[in-house]
Amino acid sequence: MSNKIDITEFFKPHPKQAEVINYIGKGYNIFYGGAKGGGKTDLSIFVAILSVLQFNDLKVCIIRQSFPELEAEIIDRVFKTYPEHIFEYKYNDRKKIMRFPNGSQIHFRAIQTTRDVKKIQGVEYQLIIIDEAPNFEIEAIHRIETSLRTSKHPNFIPTLLMTGNPLGRSDYYFLTRFVEPDYTDWASYELENKDKYVFVPANVYDNPYIGEPYIKRLKSLPKYIQDAYLLGKWGIGEGRFFEKWNPDIHVIDEFEIPEHWTRKSGIDIGWSNKHPTVCLWLAQDPETLNVYVYREYVKVGTTIEYARDIAELEAGEGYIETFADPSMFFKSNSKGRIGESDAAIFLRETNKFLIPAINDRVLGWRIVKQWLDWGDTTTSKLFVFRNCSYLIKTIPQQRYAKGKREDLDTDGPDDAVDALRYVLLSGFTYPTQDLFYESPKIFDENMFKLQTGFERNEELYEKIDIFYNKALY
Repeated sequence: MSNKIDITEFFKPHPKQAEVINYIGKGYNIFYGGAKGGGKTDLSIFVAILSVLQFNDLKVCIIRQSFPELEAEIIDRVFKTYPEHIFEYKYNDRKKIMRFPNGSQIHFRAIQTTRDVKKIQGVEYQLIIIDEAPNFEIEAIHRIETSLRTSKHPNFIPTLLMTGNPLGRSDYYFLTRFVEPDYTDWASYELENKDKYVFVPANVYDNPYIGEPYIKRLKSLPKYIQDAYLLGKWGIGEGRFFEKWNPDIHVIDEFEIPEHWTRKSGIDIGWSNKHPTVCLWLAQDPETLNVYVYREYVKVGTTIEYARDIAELEAGEGYIETFADPSMFFKSNSKGRIGESDAAIFLRETNKFLIPAINDRVLGWRIVKQWLDWGDTTTSKLFVFRNCSYLIKTIPQQRYAKGKREDLDTDGPDDAVDALRYVLLSGFTYPTQDLFYESPKIFDENMFKLQTGFERNEELYEKIDIFYNKALY
């Protein structure tokens, strides 16, 4: 009988794997791994088999991205490690369901896109295991979670186990929820259950069953892949739009910007928590030509608030050229901006004249990547002060747009990188020689002297509109 089987005769978990088992059936969201070689898949299978042997009428779901992965990495390994004639399960290949004598089941599902989640919707699972979870979209993970339902067994609380390592689609989610929790980014329902989020780190050195040849193979990989797979380092590497971004290289401690350095800024306008308004200030060292992002402004509010806040932050710094989201130069009747463009509001409220940024996305991203580039023979020319936390945390989240290799996915938090693109492309370009790049003066400097009465000057409005149109087209 299966309830008499000592499962550890077939697989003996090492200490890190055993730590995970203590959380199973207790209502936790568990993330295991963070590097290669920790025995993630073996653990996933072991936890599933152990759970269905211990509890009657339990439904477990093991998920991978594709059926080939599911069959080769999960199902075949179950057959080899836990023989059918010993564990007495019956496997339905068409439905991909393994049934045990005590009424418990293991369902094997491939979910490649958010739409595929419907494969498990409507089925109540008490344990869901997502193997190689960072390869899934965050939205898909959230939808999968909704299939966790109360168990018929009072001693088993629905549990989510996820395994994986860096260089996936949803690295930022696992970094901020498990590896280095950042509660400022959590939703309210997550905060209510934050004590139920558990990270159990494991790497190749924790796994006694991994041989030296595998470790040597990992050590032979490029440096950033070694950092991710061998050491479990997050926030760098292939698969991201900005592959060369590395916090150890690009993020630096703040220092006082000398008064004689050129300062410029970029603004991307936004109206929601997902897409806020972001302004970034950059300064260039005249000797090295390095550029430093030294301040950021992130807010969801009104254009008047943005204008006044930014003016206050710039007080005492002198004139700063500001390259703005081109959409800010169109009139709008939404968000309380009746009959005025955002740029006109900035000028009216603070005497700050915005310059329409060059909005060539492909060229812009190439320029940003060039500034960030580093290697054996080159060093980065762009650095970010540590206090610019929103830019730092959203750069690693950028992904390629579907079907495009030269643009990023605009569904993600792209506001800070858009602001960076505007000011780098329009205000600095890239130093190929020991010269400063000066952006063209395409406006009348006297317009900065405007004071009260601006809003009643229809003739001036007309002149401004003409200027905007010329600048844009």
